[in-house]
Amino acid sequence: MPTARPREAIRALSSPAYTSTTRPLDALAAGIVVVLCLSWGFNQVATKLAIHDIPPLTQAAVRSTVAALLISAWCRLRGIPLLKHDGTLWFGLLAGILFAAEFILIFQGLLYTTASRATLFIYLAPFFVVLGARILLPADRFSIAQWLGLALSFCGMVVAFGIPVPASDPKQLTGDIMMVGAALFWAATTLTIKASPLTRASAEKVMLYQLVVSAPVMVAAAILVGESVTHM
Repeated sequence: MPTARPREAIRALSSPAYTSTTRPLDALAAGIVVVLCLSWGFNQVATKLAIHDIPPLTQAAVRSTVAALLISAWCRLRGIPLLKHDGTLWFGLLAGILFAAEFILIFQGLLYTTASRATLFIYLAPFFVVLGARILLPADRFSIAQWLGLALSFCGMVVAFGIPVPASDPKQLTGDIMMVGAALFWAATTLTIKASPLTRASAEKVMLYQLVVSAPVMVAAAILVGESVTHM
């Protein structure tokens, strides 16, 4: 078992051992990110469509549970070790809690705001990642050209979805704020993974940390708010 205590593990995020190296995206990785963004864009719409029959946190809990089972089966099929003691436990638990908080805010926030507004506010996350990287990942700082590219990509989203008008309904404002909070937690999850021993773990193990931890947290949140499924 890892010997680091939770507080020591969190402090270790800024340790030079985990912040001195970074790897640029190659063409394959960039392509995968684009495909992921496309699928995530549809995710908000699908959640919004199903939200009246299947409550949001129930959706999130089912999502994490099914995904965890699928990835576990994939790891077993491919012989990918998951129980190796590699010093990632505390960081994995932290990433899982941050991941759970992100999706609780996303799925619950969709009760109050539109899918298009949600998408715009969630994708503030890259800006939060870049700002956080200045502290946790000194080798991962953006140049002026990269900042310009990030700003242009976000402007492209604004052009596609339209500039969000001020929320006319207080509930919509609540949903918007929840989406900004989700973006912060998404960024925090990314930075936790990038600036810790998790960066040396397999992608499958890192994802399973997030899914396995988030599933029971989301179930507890669904019970806490009194969700019930009306149709199946």
